[in-house]
Amino acid sequence: MSVAWITSFSEDLYQATGKSLVESYEKSQSCGKLFVAGERLVDFRNKKPESVVLLPDPADSADLQFFVSSNRDIIHKEFGGDWTGPCKCPKPDDPKDKRHKPGCPGSWFCKHAIRWFRKFLALRSFMQASYLGYTHAIWLDSDVLFKKRVSETDVNAWFNRHDVFFLKGPKRKIWETGIVGFSANRGLTLVQNAYDRLQDGSFRKFPRWDDSYTLQNTAEAMPKLKAIDLATNASGHADVVPHSPLHPFLTHNKGTHGRGLGIMK
Repeated sequence: MSVAWITSFSEDLYQATGKSLVESYEKSQSCGKLFVAGERLVDFRNKKPESVVLLPDPADSADLQFFVSSNRDIIHKEFGGDWTGPCKCPKPDDPKDKRHKPGCPGSWFCKHAIRWFRKFLALRSFMQASYLGYTHAIWLDSDVLFKKRVSETDVNAWFNRHDVFFLKGPKRKIWETGIVGFSANRGLTLVQNAYDRLQDGSFRKFPRWDDSYTLQNTAEAMPKLKAIDLATNASGHADVVPHSPLHPFLTHNKGTHGRGLGIMK
């Protein structure tokens, strides 16, 4: 077994949380390698270059440019698109208001579609780079921290012979994908299928355009996919990591970029 941890961040997210993620991975001496899709990084540092690998800069990706050009009408102007709003929902200036219509570009889960697309872009960049020998790929949002060493035995137990592991629990309706694992074969096929939905525009028919909904909806269309939910409960702001076998090893500081720092509004 060989494990690839994959993350992405821009310079502002690197300074906010990504730097701490990289440092915690290096300090923990966890298995595998950490692959970073860094966008226009200025001050990236790592103490163990043999364990931390930089993927191609997402800002230079032709796929990113294609996604933007194909969806300019729904991508907010601040993110490089043409959408300026306001929508016609009851509170158009509040992205988190629950009365937004499904698929409204002004709603939280649709407004940040271009940000979440970059998660799939980073995963696919890893896949295209043909890093041979990796049996499992685990996505980490940049606000995740390693608390102690994760071994291959630990990762093997999380997957338990499944193609994908995710976190949802009985209280949530949608997966939490701040941490999500894929086997190198059928698991990464899920990533490719979700990516195709983003690139062909079919995601625009979804009520939400975030990574969590896109992955779950795509997985449900793959009847042969073996996926396991590692969460037994949820608490706080629908936090599930504390109620999973990942908890002794990883912390997901969910909401740091939005509620905490106001980077994602």
